[in-house]
Amino acid sequence: MQPEKKAMFHYPSVRLRQNSAKKQLPMFGKALLAIAIFGIWNGTATGADDRRAAATRHGQVVTTATVDTIDTQSLLPGLVEPVQQVTLSVPVAGVLRQVLVAEGQIVQEGQLLAQMDQRIAAAELELAQRMTHREGAVATATAHLAMAENLLDRLMSVKDRRAVSELEVAKAASDRDAALAALQAAREQASESQANRQLAEARLENHNIRAPFSGQVLRIDAQAGATMTNVTPVITLANLDQLRVELYLPLAWFGHLNLNQEYPLAAAAPVNRPISARLVAFEPVIASATQTFRCSFEIDNSDGVLPSGFAVHWTLQPDAKAPATQ
Repeated sequence: MQPEKKAMFHYPSVRLRQNSAKKQLPMFGKALLAIAIFGIWNGTATGADDRRAAATRHGQVVTTATVDTIDTQSLLPGLVEPVQQVTLSVPVAGVLRQVLVAEGQIVQEGQLLAQMDQRIAAAELELAQRMTHREGAVATATAHLAMAENLLDRLMSVKDRRAVSELEVAKAASDRDAALAALQAAREQASESQANRQLAEARLENHNIRAPFSGQVLRIDAQAGATMTNVTPVITLANLDQLRVELYLPLAWFGHLNLNQEYPLAAAAPVNRPISARLVAFEPVIASATQTFRCSFEIDNSDGVLPSGFAVHWTLQPDAKAPATQ
């Protein structure tokens, strides 16, 4: 009976060791997981520090993101463009006769930039002007009316009605009415000739390309002698005195911006310095995917120092003041 008791005594000891090992394994796994998380966090923080240091060496504006701040570097930059920029084409198809400006030239509003072949339109205008200057019909009709009215007045002024027949009076009145109608027709014809002259002038002007505003010629896309259509680009003109940019700002700024107030923006190359921009509009619609809203800014460039096409970033934090940057 003794051996059976010894066997019964050793079984619980084995089970206890097995249970202890099962309890120790999860604790070991948790320790490994903690070490791994610490390593990932440490590597991420070190990488962020390295990126900030590299950005600082290259002259970029760096903002440290915390719980109370916004990572402004993650916001998409805006591209600065002229407020006024247009690509001009011809209203009518034809042959480009001459280009009167060069790339980079400063032009004034209404200045003639290019001209189409306008010989047919010029001939039509000359004919319309001749028709307009034919004032003889109106003058003749006016004279006939005056004679008819004079005759009728003399007949009506005769005191002795027996000396003038009713037929003569009726005929004089009819002649007066006919002369009046002829004068009216001559005047209508003169007015129509004037309208035709104005139409011919407008058709001739359609062969000219003029500057719609004062600015600088950026690009010339056509040469003299080329056949043009009304969709063929000829000249690109821009006014660089006022620039604009659109930025998508974080939701934390919604309701905290003032229209017509100046805000600093960080300009990228080739400017590489803060610039001042005036808020002119913002869209009261939130982009749910990015939690941002669109704002439009204008930049005064009346001194012509800034180019067009460089990028800018928004760097202010919601709790920061926004003094104007000179």
